[in-house]
Formats: sequence, structure tokens, C-alpha cells
Amino acid sequence: MLTKLFHRFPKPYRLLVIGIASALCAIAIGVITLSLIPPSETVTSATQDAERPEVVIDQAEPSTADLTTIAPVPDVPEPPISAEAGADATPENIDQYAEPYDDVISSEGVPSRFKHLAYAEADPSRIVPVGKFIREGYERDEFLDADAAQAFVNMKAAASAEGIQLIPVPGFRTVARQQELFASQVEKQGSESEAAKLSAPPGHSEHHTGYAIDIGDATAPGTDIKYEFEYTPAYSWLQANAGTYGFELSFPRGNQQGVSFEPWHWRFVGTSHAQETFYFGRAFSASP
Repeated sequence: MLTKLFHRFPKPYRLLVIGIASALCAIAIGVITLSLIPPSETVTSATQDAERPEVVIDQAEPSTADLTTIAPVPDVPEPPISAEAGADATPENIDQYAEPYDDVISSEGVPSRFKHLAYAEADPSRIVPVGKFIREGYERDEFLDADAAQAFVNMKAAASAEGIQLIPVPGFRTVARQQELFASQVEKQGSESEAAKLSAPPGHSEHHTGYAIDIGDATAPGTDIKYEFEYTPAYSWLQANAGTYGFELSFPRGNQQGVSFEPWHWRFVGTSHAQETFYFGRAFSASP
């Protein structure tokens, strides 16, 4: 019945009706489809990108240089003489490790005393803690110049990663402290010249600079400030790696300065100021 009635309309009207019907069907299908999709899925990708927080990935490689920054300290406490590692060192064969102390360096115009070169005391504002010396229940803080301290911390961490445990023994030492130590050795050895074979006169110790440190092996406490330290794993590691961190042995065997061989005593030369400080010491450190 509806079909016959529809065909009685002129063709243009039939086409109009068909168009309207098609549009209504499309709208109806769209409404039904939207009603079936959950609301969360209707969010556009552009909206999602706008709401997504930006993630920043730090790709920097970790290194030992990222260790906690060492803060300066205003005062450096002085340990008692009896607790100073090496204060009682009295090697029976000291002469085989040192050349005669005839002060030929002084005769060449380089200030020295018993072949120990003169050094100024470090700027106190640059002296910072570098770690603790710990032996048999006793412990004390050790100190170095800020640059040397950071280098030692990095070197200690690298050694530890290879199973080597380095510890700071004496680090920075004031001229006043050195006076006490030297006087103690003079009393024990009987003369300044003999004492100078074991301890530098005050004002003539590399320790005054804040760049020198005596290093021990945590696993070999009996070798602290002793020639036996040469045979420890720590010394072998230092010989192979210390230069990477700016440290060098101050008094190797047969050095022209004439100071006894000290396998435990290392100085930092990793900055231009440190190198200038030890200019003469480095010139006389090699064998003739």
C-alpha cells in the first residue's frame, strides 16, 4: 500500500524522501554506536598526549666521581703523639733505605734541612676530611686538601671494587704537630740528624701541604708506616693505579733527595698548584 502511494509522487519528491530517510538512518546508527562505546575510549589521541606527563630519563653513567662532596671543616683536631701511627717507628736497617744526609740540596740553592725540602702549611679553609684511620678500637679523622681528598676518595673506591682496602694513615699535618713528632724522634734517636731519617723536621714535611698522605692496607695492620708495606696487595695496586688518580710515590728507592724509601708515602700532583708545590721534590725524586 505504502509502496504504491510512494510511486505516485513525482520522481524529484521520491529522491528527496530517500535522501532524508538515508540521513536519518545514518544519524540513528551513529547514536547507537556511540552509546555502545565506553566513555574512556572516546578520548582523542591528542587529548591523551596532552595529559600524559613527560618522562625525562637521565642516561648519565655513574662513576666514582659522583661520590658525596666532602665539606670543609674549620678546625683540624690533633691526635696525641702516642696514638700517631708511625710515631714509634724505629727500623733497625734504616740506613739501607736512605742516602747520607749531607744537605747537598741546600748547597745547590734549594731550601732543605737534612735533605727534607721546606714546605708552607696549607690554607686551613681548603683542608677537608678524607676518611678515618681505624685500628684495634682506635680511630681518628684524617684530612687533605680538597682536591687531593676527592682524588683519594675516588682512588679508594676504585681499589675497593678490586678487593683492595686502602686506608688513610697520616694525611695533613700542621707545622706545630710536626714539631711535636720530630722532638719525640730526637729524644728517641739522640740527634736531629738521626731523627730526620724517620721524621721530617718541622716546616719540611710534605704533609704540611695537604697534598701528601701515608696509605695503609686495611688487611695488613702490621705494615702501617713500615717497609713491609711494600709487600702488601695495597702497595702493588698503588704502583699500578695511583697515577690514574694523580698520586705518585714521593720517595722511591735511590731518590736524589736522599730521603729513605717510603712505600707508604704518596703525594698528590693532579693539579697545577700541587705540581708547583712539589716542583723541586719531583726534580729530585728520581734515581741519579
